[in-house]
Amino acid sequence: EQALKNVFLHLKKVRHGSRLALPSMGWDHYFTMAKDCNVRIRHYNYERKKFEFSLNKSSILHLLNEKVDALLIGSPVNPLGSSISHKDQMSFSKKLMPDGYMIIDETYHGFANDKHSTKQKIHDMPNSIIVRSFSKFYGLAGIRIGYVVCGDKAREFMEHCRVYLGMNTLSEMLGMMCIKKHKEFVKYATTIKNER
Repeated sequence: EQALKNVFLHLKKVRHGSRLALPSMGWDHYFTMAKDCNVRIRHYNYERKKFEFSLNKSSILHLLNEKVDALLIGSPVNPLGSSISHKDQMSFSKKLMPDGYMIIDETYHGFANDKHSTKQKIHDMPNSIIVRSFSKFYGLAGIRIGYVVCGDKAREFMEHCRVYLGMNTLSEMLGMMCIKKHKEFVKYATTIKNER
């Protein structure tokens, strides 16, 4: 949560009146944080198809043609559960303004069928800011551990956040323990995905 808020604060700092494209259906706190940071919100849509929701790509393309400063996507998106393919993410990233940001909220990473590494994503989308959390995959919701990975064109964001990011010793120890046991968590996540 704090990492996303830092992204929005950065948008406000570097571009007065920044426009951020957010999903019309999704985590309500996106809207609250963006409004608190005085970032103007534009919405893109999801379409309902029987019991699933899928991204309305034309609504994103419309916003990208309007020259939004940043596009935030969740993959998989809460609470809809749908993911956005790497191919579509790359396409959207390339259509952003030259200095625009592709913000990918991967809080639920590990529960999607995404085969692309973070390293590959930032290579393919140098304007990307990927936000991840230990809350879901590692079950550490109350501990508030997360991290951000940026592509080369988004590194100025990290300079902005350098003074804001940090964690306490207990959180750091828990995070390291989870990373060491990552393979066990993959087994749990696989069981959960298979039960859907």
